[in-house]
Amino acid sequence: MGSGGTYYFVFRPDSFLAGRTYRQAFYYSRSWEDEAEKTFTMVLVVDSPSEKVTITKDDDGQTVPVRMGDTVRIELAGNPSTGYQWILPAYPRSLPLVDQGYEPDQPEAVGSGGTFFFIFKPDIFAAGQQVPLRFEYARSWEDEDPEETFSVTLDVAAN
Repeated sequence: MGSGGTYYFVFRPDSFLAGRTYRQAFYYSRSWEDEAEKTFTMVLVVDSPSEKVTITKDDDGQTVPVRMGDTVRIELAGNPSTGYQWILPAYPRSLPLVDQGYEPDQPEAVGSGGTFFFIFKPDIFAAGQQVPLRFEYARSWEDEDPEETFSVTLDVAAN
């Protein structure tokens, strides 16, 4: 009696296949049988080489074209020692937020300003959509209008 096993398939698409979607069917059968015992289909999405897109205060109110798979970094100047911070009150699930933080301009200088950053990675769920983002510069304990706002719309191409 033979024992079961696992087959592994590795796909390495060439660059000319980038930006396309392919459907691949697999059939499990014994060589002496006419019909497949099991079948399954998977969809392969071949990403284009991604780019890094940096968005700053200069892009306020603009629509910025990006592609699915790009790394989108939004940088906003601020100073957390004042109690203010840039926040993103809400964002759509179709645009994954993969990182956020603060980088001081002068780490050794207490109270110096720096840059708040938010990193997004548009995926297939954002493809073909315009995704608006609105940031607020505010103190979390104050129930007042934000000191400042920043808005940008990402126009996510489906590659």
